[in-house]
Order: sequence, then C-alpha cells, then structure tokens
Amino acid sequence: MNVDVTLVTCAGLPEPDPDEAPLLEALAAAGVHARMAAWDDPDVDWSASPLTVVRSTWNYATDRDAFLAWMRRVGAARTTLRNPAATMAANTHKGYLAGLERDGVPTVPTRWVPRGGATGVAQVVGSLPWRHVVVKPAVGAGSSGVRAFDLDDPEAAAAAAAHVSSLAAVGDVLVQPRLESIVREGERNVVWIDGEWTHAVTKLARLDGDHEITANASAPTDAEVAIAQRVLRTLDPQARRSLLYARVDVAADELGTLRVVELELVEPSLFVALHRPALDRLVAAIARESGAAAR
Repeated sequence: MNVDVTLVTCAGLPEPDPDEAPLLEALAAAGVHARMAAWDDPDVDWSASPLTVVRSTWNYATDRDAFLAWMRRVGAARTTLRNPAATMAANTHKGYLAGLERDGVPTVPTRWVPRGGATGVAQVVGSLPWRHVVVKPAVGAGSSGVRAFDLDDPEAAAAAAAHVSSLAAVGDVLVQPRLESIVREGERNVVWIDGEWTHAVTKLARLDGDHEITANASAPTDAEVAIAQRVLRTLDPQARRSLLYARVDVAADELGTLRVVELELVEPSLFVALHRPALDRLVAAIARESGAAAR
C-alpha cells in the first residue's frame, strides 16, 4: 500500500488529539494518503512512507531514552522525519529554557534542582523569592507532574519540598514563580507552521490531572510574534529551515513583560482544528514535503 506520510502518535494515547481527525480528513481531501502509527509499536515499518511527521507522542516522557533511540532509528531510515531528530531531541528536556535565557530571551525565572538533588530541598524551597510557585519535571508532556503551591502555607511549603524531592528522584526539576496572568487569563500559545506565524490560542492554567481548556484561535499580537521570532532565531539556521511546525507559549509577568513559558518543537497541539487556514497550510506543507522526499 502506498503511503505518502506517517503521522506519529503513541500506544495508549493519554488524551484525545482534537487535531487528528481534521488533519486526516484534510489530507485525504488533498489527495495525500496518510496513516497513523505509534512510535512505541515495534512492528511499524518506518520506511513505508517518504515523510514521517511527529504529532501526538504524548507518552514519550515516561521513557525518554527509548524515544530518543526511536528518533535516531527513524532519522536513519528511508524517510524524512519532521521535525528533524536532532532538533526534537534537544527540545525533550526543558534545559533549553536556560539556553534561551543565556541568549537574552525573556523566560520565566527558574530554580533548577538536578536529578538526585533531593538533599536540602526544604531549605531551597524556603529560600525562594516567590511565594506562589509551580513545580514541574524537566522531561514531561502535558500537565504530568505539574503542581502549584502557596509557600506562605507551611503545609503547602512542605508538600512542595516533598514533590520536588519525588520528581528529583527520577529527573531534573524546575521551580518557577506562578505567573498571575496565567491564572487570570491563561497563557498564549503562538503557532508557527511552514515559515509563518498562523494563529494563537489562549490556554487556561493546567495542573496535573486537569483537562486542557483553550479559547478560540485569533491572530497573534505584534508583541507575541516579536518574542516568538526571537526564540526561533536562537536555533541553528539549518534547524530553523527544516522546521515544519513550532509553538511558543508566552505569558506576561507582573510588569506586563511577555516571557517564554515553553518552546514546543516535538509534539505540540497546533490547534489547527480551530483555525482552517493553519490546517490548510499544514496540509500543503506535508503534501509538498512528502512529494519532495519521494523523489
């Protein structure tokens, strides 16, 4: 069977992907034969299509090493992987945020706790300059492991230290101030597809176990595009030219300055179900790249 593109998901998808059905329908309408395949299915032949596009591999954080090994295998197969393996690999650990900060991009201030660094966590938490904090794993997808704490409450401060210690037992941990703008209005997810900032959505604050709630798509503001552009300019030019999609999540601090919350280059929701022009642009790019890769 001829397959133009493989869209990559995972076995046991933790939550539905609202973009999956509209994307498959639009690809079919454009004459592009697509199939879904799970990255963690050992029986998939990744050479069966000239183009392989990662979409909903939302369980990769449970075994990042296996996911990185999968990317290397697919990157060496007779298919073009988008985004490229090296670009995605660097984005699977939130340490990239420290790189953005070094490059002068405004990011959310972060205190890092390394894997195995559970000793003295209570003192670290007690010395933080922020009273409301968010704790998250450095390797994570969705809201898994993300919790918020009010450090003015002694019981909550103890729970925060316990949660940091629990996460640090298996990986690196971030502790950040909770941005009140996210609580009040939500963060803004700015979507880039095939060289263009297509749209943005407002996503409400989401902690471990919460469902994702988004507002309708709208045009990104000039300020949102400006900071998102700064983020992409930190990438190697060749990596930037090879991107099929990207998403930059931003929110305002207490002074109104936009700060980067995350850069998503692996498996972000692109919210194309909410914005038909973005869906059409993604389909056209997939059709073009699958045709080019097949030649």
